[in-house]
Amino acid sequence: MATKNNLNLINLLIKRRNMEDYPNLHENDFFEIFAAEQVLKYKGLSPDELEDGRCGGQYDGGFDGIHLFVNGDRVDNSEESMHLNIDENVKIDLHLIQAKNKGKFEQSVINTFSATVEDIFDENRLEETARNYNPTVI
Repeated sequence: MATKNNLNLINLLIKRRNMEDYPNLHENDFFEIFAAEQVLKYKGLSPDELEDGRCGGQYDGGFDGIHLFVNGDRVDNSEESMHLNIDENVKIDLHLIQAKNKGKFEQSVINTFSATVEDIFDENRLEETARNYNPTVI
């Protein structure tokens, strides 16, 4: 378990990064980017790519970030992503990120996240899903 000093140092680091790299972004919004950066560090995403994956806000289904990779290539809403070279051996990496800038997770957060995952992967609910979530989640 982290000591209070460790938590203070981590919080100081996050605040400093927020002020230096995203001075106009609220600390909770920056925390979503910071969390995605840590989870996806091995992908080497740019700040723009990390920002592009943010989906928090109204009708987000509990997700703060969604990042999709097909055969190692990042998929976004660009025209280029619509023409991926897909063969028989497709590897899909989907990162659904929930970031809370709090001392603990609440059970309701986990319940919402779980229900959304069930919704978005149920092909029988596609029309309903499209109405219940924001375009980035869809």
